[in-house]
Amino acid sequence: MAAETTESFVDFFERDRYLVNPVLSWQIGDNTNLTFDFEYRHIQYLPEFGLPAVGTVLDNPNGDIPEERFIGDVDVSGDRDTNSYRLGYDLEHQFSENWKLRNAFSALWRKEDSIAITPSNLDADGRTLSRGYFDTGEGFKTNTYTLDTYTVGNFNTSSIKHELVTGIELARAETINDESFGGDVSPIDLFDPQYGVASLSEPTFFVDTKNTQDSLGIYLQDRVVIYKLALLPCFFYFKQNSQF
Repeated sequence: MAAETTESFVDFFERDRYLVNPVLSWQIGDNTNLTFDFEYRHIQYLPEFGLPAVGTVLDNPNGDIPEERFIGDVDVSGDRDTNSYRLGYDLEHQFSENWKLRNAFSALWRKEDSIAITPSNLDADGRTLSRGYFDTGEGFKTNTYTLDTYTVGNFNTSSIKHELVTGIELARAETINDESFGGDVSPIDLFDPQYGVASLSEPTFFVDTKNTQDSLGIYLQDRVVIYKLALLPCFFYFKQNSQF
């Protein structure tokens, strides 16, 4: 288990991280081992998107924008909360000294919730910054599943040594954006910011999408050693299908 809090020179910014990662190994037999692992990760921080070039790296008639300036609003910008859960196993069986089989599965569920104020355009006066906002609504979710099975074999053909790896991998990735929306936010004076007074417009756009991507990979690799020369001929087949 681990926890970390990070601060920044930017006003109001703080990032909290938490990690829990237990692992359980089971020696089923002399030649078979099974490992389970679980991971929970939480990251929480106030989104910050930087400052305009004019007033930081380019000249601004009003002077330099303070590098610690926060362009959001603490009463509107919510913490970006990201929670992810990963669960998996790794099964390895040794058929002999030269041949083994490995089967591994991993599933990851990730959800991000946030209300972020983003910079838009800097007005001609060099100090008034137009802004927008984006609310993830029911949350931005990504789910990934991977199953990988392969064998590794070591053998000789005459004086040539081989390490043969053959396997197949199946994977699915889902991206879900439920009822997200965004719009405009009242501008901010970068040289005299007033926090707690920002107003949000009615939503001007909505996002509600789901994308599923399935993939299949088949691979064959033969590491060949002839005297002190190593060659690595290989074959990969990959197929991907997406649904929106």
